[in-house]
Amino acid sequence: KGIYQRPEPRTVLENMDLELALNRLSNDERDTIRLVVCEGLSYAEAARSLGVSVTTVNNWRHRGLARLRGLVHAEGVLHQKRNRTCRGQTG
Repeated sequence: KGIYQRPEPRTVLENMDLELALNRLSNDERDTIRLVVCEGLSYAEAARSLGVSVTTVNNWRHRGLARLRGLVHAEGVLHQKRNRTCRGQTG
């Protein structure tokens, strides 16, 4: 095997679901999450980059992550129900 390992199909789907969920956030929430969570910038660095206060970055991050959790959870529930329906199960 080479150095590169192909990601598991489920991981790819989860990343796609996450990207779709991120795109449903406001631009401010999405940009803040990408800078702080994905790129590892400090709140102060992200605030400078976005031209806002650290408090605003904290609020956008908190609100964005809460919405993201809700979106990902809702999509997971819908996916499970869709799978059950396709297999003829209910519930």
